[in-house]
Amino acid sequence: MAESLGHGPVQGTEAVPYLCDGERVLNAMVHALPFDTDSFDTVCMFDVMEHLVPSDTVLACKELKRVAKSRVLLTVHNGPSRFAGMDLHINRRDSYETWHEELTEHFEASVIRHGREGSISEMFEVVL
Repeated sequence: MAESLGHGPVQGTEAVPYLCDGERVLNAMVHALPFDTDSFDTVCMFDVMEHLVPSDTVLACKELKRVAKSRVLLTVHNGPSRFAGMDLHINRRDSYETWHEELTEHFEASVIRHGREGSISEMFEVVL
């Protein structure tokens, strides 16, 4: 979608190997991205943070900040997501305001909260 809107270069990562093509979508974990520092003007991560082991939150923020030149856009889904009786969202917070405060601390940058309470996911924009 980003490329169709005129953005580029566009590169994706995915933690599930069979969803990767080895060229446009690389197999990688968010806390160890295979890109140089300042590789992209904008880095996006949508609805991933809630799936991470809570202790990986800081590592993920540091890595996203490392590869981004000017901003990071990310969404967080703070509600439950059940599959086979298990909640897949193991990294939730009390509120989106709590996420906002924590992301501001972890990124050590200005974080703008876009979205509204009660939405499925909220977007945060980190201005570097």
